[in-house]
Amino acid sequence: MFSRILIRFVFSFLFGILLSACLQRILGFFLYSMFSAVIISLILYMFLMCKLLRGDDYDKNTKKVIWFYSSLSLLSIQLFFFVTFPLTIDRSFSVWMLSTVQNEKVVSLDYLSELTENSFLNGTEEVARRVSEQVAIGNLLLSGDSKIVTISRRGHIQVLFNKLICNLFGLNQKYAYSN
Repeated sequence: MFSRILIRFVFSFLFGILLSACLQRILGFFLYSMFSAVIISLILYMFLMCKLLRGDDYDKNTKKVIWFYSSLSLLSIQLFFFVTFPLTIDRSFSVWMLSTVQNEKVVSLDYLSELTENSFLNGTEEVARRVSEQVAIGNLLLSGDSKIVTISRRGHIQVLFNKLICNLFGLNQKYAYSN
């Protein structure tokens, strides 16, 4: 029974991701695409679960509990995925900054500040804060009295993952691809 539920769960989850990616390319607005895909894949999953549970020997209340909690789990995992990955990339300055440092190989803080000032900021200390944040989590490295920024191996992997998600969902290329 568990394996049959898991197969339907994974199928519906992947269906929701692919549907959202397709809808994003058609609609061009990620939140509408995401919520539409989550709702449609949840309805599909509920339908598949009703068909699965119809023939089993569980009592009616047990079937309702299985159906409800597995549907709630699908909804939660899909929303977690969409908010954590594509939505973050679609709205993220840090993603753009990591990609810029990767493309430039070595960047001074002054150059990075000047570059981002033209695109994102208006005289704030956001660059220093974001660089510190990325150094703390291991995506960037500082050298030369903390004035030279380079990307770490972990940062390279993060940039590749961001580009994959960006391409899959047709998100704004400006952030994942700095040039």
